[in-house]
Amino acid sequence: MSEMGSVREFDRERAARVAMEVISALFPTRRSITGDGNREALAMLRRHLPALQTVEVPSGSAAFDWTIPPEWKIRGARLTGPDGEVVVDLEDSPLHVVGYSTGVDAEMHLEELRPHLHSLPERPRAIPFRTSYYTRTWGFCLPHEKLAALKPGRYHAWIDAEHDDTGSLSYGEAVVGAGTPDVVVSAHMCHPAQANDNLSGVAVL
Repeated sequence: MSEMGSVREFDRERAARVAMEVISALFPTRRSITGDGNREALAMLRRHLPALQTVEVPSGSAAFDWTIPPEWKIRGARLTGPDGEVVVDLEDSPLHVVGYSTGVDAEMHLEELRPHLHSLPERPRAIPFRTSYYTRTWGFCLPHEKLAALKPGRYHAWIDAEHDDTGSLSYGEAVVGAGTPDVVVSAHMCHPAQANDNLSGVAVL
């Protein structure tokens, strides 16, 4: 059988099913450019691709014109309103916290809090994806319709996170098959709770 014949007989239905399984499993993980969420995701992928090896690159290492940043360790986050109601919780979506937020545990009035709240007015029910890799700050992301409904009063902002200079960046690599020419296929997975922007590529691999 020719290689072209093998391609024609590729089991598309099974491949689609496995791709959806991969996307569904990885979707809620707390992935960023570094962190345990990436290691968790790579461990999940290894079940489908046993040849996958995890490589750790220490923070501070040079990678061409980029320096590996400190590892972001996010353990929990919650914004609580004046009446004690939970406005957003990291447990509900990894998008609720600005990526690479610093830790915070403080009470403040709504007007003081507003600069730390992010939404998409043009998509009032969507949770935006925001990051702050190189500026030390913190923030929450929430649907604009929820932001618009916030009541005046004191809010409790809590983010349990740190930046570890002794941490590392994790990536996976695998060599499958043999022969020439070599073909390099890559995908990124640093955007949590998103499918088209990165998990679709990961699932294809």
